[in-house]
Amino acid sequence: MTDHEYQELLETLDEIVSLTGALTADLTDKKTISDIMLAMEKIIPPLNERVAPKVTRLGVALASLYEKFLMETVANGEPGLEQTVAGIAVIRRALTKEGSPTELDSSADTAVSVISSEYGIETPPAEPSTDIATDTVDPVVAMDSSSDETEELANDEEEDDFFVGMTYEPKEPHPEFEKADEPAQNESILKISAIASNITMLDPEMTDKKLVSDLVIGFDNLVKDFTEKKLPHSLILLCKGLSGVFEKSLMAGLDDGELAVKLTGDGVRILDAFFEDIEDKEAILGRADDLTGFFVADLGIEIEDEQQKREAPQEAEPEDEGSHPKIVSIPIASDDDLLLYSEFVSETSDMTVAMEEGLLELEENPEDENVINTIFRAFHSLKGAAGFLGLNTVNVLCHECENLLDKLRKKTLDLNQEMIDVFLKSVDVIKAINEELDESCTQAKSQTPNTQIETTRFKISDLLSTISNLVEGKRDDDSEGEEADETEMLGDILLKKRLISEGQLKQALENQKPVGKILVEMGVLEEKVVDDALREQSQKRTKKKAVAALKVDTEKLDSLLELVGELVISQSIVAQDSVLGDDLNKGLQKNLSSMGKITKNIQDHVMNLRMIPIKQTFQKMSRLVRDLSKKMEKPVTLHLSGEETEIDKTLVEELSDPLVHLMRNALDHGLEPQADRIDAGKSPTGNVWLSAYHKGGNVYIEVTDDGRGLNRDRIHEKAVEKGLIDPDHDLSEHEIYNLILEPGFSTAQVVTDVSGRGVGMDVVRSNIDRLGGRIEINSTPGKGSTMAVKLPLTMAIVDGMIVRIGDERFIIPTISIRESIRPKKDEISTVRNQGELINIRGRLLPLVRLVEKLNVEDAECLNPWEGLVIIVESDDKEYGLMVDDLLGQQQVVIKSLGKRFKGLAGISGGTILGDGRVGLILDVAGVVEMN
Repeated sequence: MTDHEYQELLETLDEIVSLTGALTADLTDKKTISDIMLAMEKIIPPLNERVAPKVTRLGVALASLYEKFLMETVANGEPGLEQTVAGIAVIRRALTKEGSPTELDSSADTAVSVISSEYGIETPPAEPSTDIATDTVDPVVAMDSSSDETEELANDEEEDDFFVGMTYEPKEPHPEFEKADEPAQNESILKISAIASNITMLDPEMTDKKLVSDLVIGFDNLVKDFTEKKLPHSLILLCKGLSGVFEKSLMAGLDDGELAVKLTGDGVRILDAFFEDIEDKEAILGRADDLTGFFVADLGIEIEDEQQKREAPQEAEPEDEGSHPKIVSIPIASDDDLLLYSEFVSETSDMTVAMEEGLLELEENPEDENVINTIFRAFHSLKGAAGFLGLNTVNVLCHECENLLDKLRKKTLDLNQEMIDVFLKSVDVIKAINEELDESCTQAKSQTPNTQIETTRFKISDLLSTISNLVEGKRDDDSEGEEADETEMLGDILLKKRLISEGQLKQALENQKPVGKILVEMGVLEEKVVDDALREQSQKRTKKKAVAALKVDTEKLDSLLELVGELVISQSIVAQDSVLGDDLNKGLQKNLSSMGKITKNIQDHVMNLRMIPIKQTFQKMSRLVRDLSKKMEKPVTLHLSGEETEIDKTLVEELSDPLVHLMRNALDHGLEPQADRIDAGKSPTGNVWLSAYHKGGNVYIEVTDDGRGLNRDRIHEKAVEKGLIDPDHDLSEHEIYNLILEPGFSTAQVVTDVSGRGVGMDVVRSNIDRLGGRIEINSTPGKGSTMAVKLPLTMAIVDGMIVRIGDERFIIPTISIRESIRPKKDEISTVRNQGELINIRGRLLPLVRLVEKLNVEDAECLNPWEGLVIIVESDDKEYGLMVDDLLGQQQVVIKSLGKRFKGLAGISGGTILGDGRVGLILDVAGVVEMN
């Protein structure tokens, strides 16, 4: 321990005493309690190195005491406060070598005994001190090596200094091979299947942090289950390695994401093979050991094997599975307690969005003090709330980020790219923890009172170390030689080569002037004008529209919308009652008409309550473009417009994945490498435009790039090669471009970890179709491409055309309708292997007889020329739907058909029409598939 560290340790002890003096016996100041607990946990590692085991045990007992104060209600905290002051005095005397080891041990034992008897705090026994060099005692040797609890404590401190004192039950011993019973096998197979399903949804970039977090938890649970079921140690190590892959991705990123996804897929197959008994167990375990070795060698995953650490004889000793539990359970005694965590989740969600937005803005304007202060306040608020609720990981991480931001506020450090990166990683960790906490709170709602919520405790030591180094002015790449030289400042290089002196460099830096000052010296502007403009600039950056907001549960809005829908239907039924046709009811008709207008306004207002700006989704794309731009070494500028465009909350949530694929394709396929752009006479920096706007009762979202554009000939060639089209078939440019939406289609020469597998655009189309929308593609070779997504404003109401077939009514969504015609007899023909076709201005379209496909009886029109044909579009192909009559256009409230009729071919839902009858809403794509 250096002199500086020693002095800092003594100052921390003084701080603990000071904070303890500020507490009262009722222990209501949870923020101060949290600060004391963190300070105690901080000093335990250096105490291990410098003082006797019993004094260290006293520090552990005090840390556990304040954790109890924070997490539980304690009737009287006075004895604990007194023992804290006395205990810190003992620790200080041990550090400064005041008093004999025997006397210090006795004082420490007395304090621990009081804490244990008063508050039920249990600490492991420790060996008595000796007079020999207590400052160099090995903490692991000094403690009772025969105690499992002591060994757990030592391992805890090795893995994560910030979570000392958490107690948990040791696992039972297990033999190397013992087959689990059949129900346990089935349970394990289900868990593995769920994990495998999640892995198939994962992209090599692992951008879905929530999904990555779920995988970490899933594999950690398998480790726990396999240990309890006494499965082979090789499988336990394999699951640890699989968990480590995704934890590393979450914390620090993986250099080869594609390899990581492949190896994890291999790991899941090995687990499947073990439980399915499809090959020899010895062979399976050998493959598991080989793959675990790959995780360590190729991906740099650290896998702790407690079994190897023990110098055990041939008999199996109890295996300490996982030296540190990853899941922390927090007791919830009442609905009020749960409400605290639920509100924390909601506020944290808003805070992380604001943090990320501020950090991206700060990256563009590093000198903006207002943004730095805003981010600082967010981390500070989050730190206090997390400490109060016992969420130590968030508390500690926010504390370190706050320290770094404080240095930036005071201008003792200059912002650099590494700081932005580490702040964004910290926000990602907080998001992952918050999303998991949200799920846990939702599950606990039905179990209160006396339940618990769970949160994962991530290892953030590497991240904290990076932040700490930045606070001290160090950089992670200081020891990397050539890489560090690449970012070296010009002035430093010139100084090293002795081409200039320090005085000359300082003078040159002082001569650098802001643009405002230069304009004043040029005589273009007066200084007062520039000052006013700077003030205006600052105000615009921080000025936000003050809106009074009230948070309402989405379920309540859904219920309100359902009731309003019923009201609209009832009003329509009453308004169309035949009794009102009497001349005597003119006044009633007028009143009902007025009531109809009011009902319609209520419906519109309720729909608006579900509308939220698309800004948050766009903000995620800003982060995505930033990260991909750095990864692919393509400088890109993202231009956003229409961020305030409002859309139904359900659509916003479902829109994220399609937009991610579109943005990734724009950057990887659309934009050329920097050298190619320069050769083509373009700006070295690529441009991507993401915009949203309303048009014709729909919302449009467009992704445009100024890249190379789509290669029409290459797409056609690839489609022929894959057998998607006939080589002699003449396609329009629009039809050729739409081929990129086909499953498995890709023109990429090389598969990268960003794109090239031919799955992204297919996912985009299927998701957009599911939302009732369409995607349109336009491109100009050499100039760029535009992907336009057309969506309805909401999924609760559909704008449709009511058609009649016999006595039945059907609604065809107007978004799919192109026109309606009454064909002539000579325009209908039958072509072999193609069925009935209708000739529309020289184009032959398939004719679909709805009366046959939907099994409608008593249809009036048996021939197309006797009725009407509605021309609809699906997957960019047109079809004719034959109906008896067209009754008019109407907005209808979508009703679910229930579980019994779920998945009914050609039907997407139902509604109640004005005459009280049920009308089925047609799924055009489903009807076409039936044909």
